[in-house]
Amino acid sequence: VAEVENEHLEALVAWLSEQHWVLYVGVEDRFFANNYYGARGNQQSCTSSCVSDGHMPAPAATPIWDAGLRGQGQVIGVSDTGLDKQHCFFRDSAESVAVCTGSTPQNGCTNFNHRKVVSYRGIHNTV
Repeated sequence: VAEVENEHLEALVAWLSEQHWVLYVGVEDRFFANNYYGARGNQQSCTSSCVSDGHMPAPAATPIWDAGLRGQGQVIGVSDTGLDKQHCFFRDSAESVAVCTGSTPQNGCTNFNHRKVVSYRGIHNTV
């Protein structure tokens, strides 16, 4: 992995393409969480007047958090085609995801210590 400023990208690609040990050159987008702006953007009705730098909503009020609603202790159910347990939204380095099988609840099928996923039941080939 190499990081390079845009003005040097063409030269780096040319140099890498001449190296016998290089098998692949590609671009990898850099993603990062920006909860400071995201949470505020989700708690307000944002118009063009709340954009500070043309990209992110300006810091604003947090009426949901101010009312004491932060989501602690809440359990919700979600139906989806699968769960990437290593995704940054769900990963917990201290706790494992409790994976359940079948349609009957079992002991050990929940882990309330996990920071996001209490239980996961994957259902495959049921259609």
